[in-house]
Amino acid sequence: KVDEGVKKRFKQGLIRLDTDFKGVKEAIDEFKNRGFTYLLIEQYFPHEESLERYIAFERTRPGIVISYSLKGGVEIESYQDVVKRKLIKSFEDVQEVAKDIGIDEELMSKFIEAMDIYYFSFLEINPLIVLPGGLKFLDIAAEVDSAGEFFVKDWSSADFRDTKTAKLTEEEKVVLKLSKKSASSFKLDVLNPNGSIFMLLSGGGVSVALADEVANLGKAGELTNYGEYSGNPTEEETYQELLAVDRSRR
Repeated sequence: KVDEGVKKRFKQGLIRLDTDFKGVKEAIDEFKNRGFTYLLIEQYFPHEESLERYIAFERTRPGIVISYSLKGGVEIESYQDVVKRKLIKSFEDVQEVAKDIGIDEELMSKFIEAMDIYYFSFLEINPLIVLPGGLKFLDIAAEVDSAGEFFVKDWSSADFRDTKTAKLTEEEKVVLKLSKKSASSFKLDVLNPNGSIFMLLSGGGVSVALADEVANLGKAGELTNYGEYSGNPTEEETYQELLAVDRSRR
């Protein structure tokens, strides 16, 4: 399966099930040709569809909200009418969710504990297979606060996946490398190389405001790029990013 920030991977043909070694090699070649870099190879686990559950943890301002359903899998969007949501305010709330979905309440508490320890802002397990002898996580999607890398010793930059699925341009690679080496922040996304509106970069707030105004004028599809720099970059760093931006429009 493709291991990148992509939703609905199965429906997009980014997962191969129950295949042999030759099929794995063919899938790897195909996914790489489509611009994907990170892949996972896992043991196939045959199961009855009736065992599939859905559970997701989301950090919100009031607290952690759990969404859950006794139906899970690739068709979860079709089951929204049976998905329950619960704001966790007490251990009794944890017990209620655990009982509804058939999970041990202590394990449910561990999920919530992991949200704090590993700086998760969102954690989705779908499908979750509930068995008499335990659980199977067939697929997990997660978002974390990358600032937590300072506190979580086992993390490294190699653990993070971008949501951008296309191959990075050479200019985007230059800016990404610049940002990783600097205490300041730099960003460049080439949105439409054939677009007619080319944006000069500025700080994050101004860049967002300008891009929003282009969209408000109905010209979002013509926007060539989006970028920003912030955190008091040096003159040389700013020059290097602007040089990359200039090259990206050629």
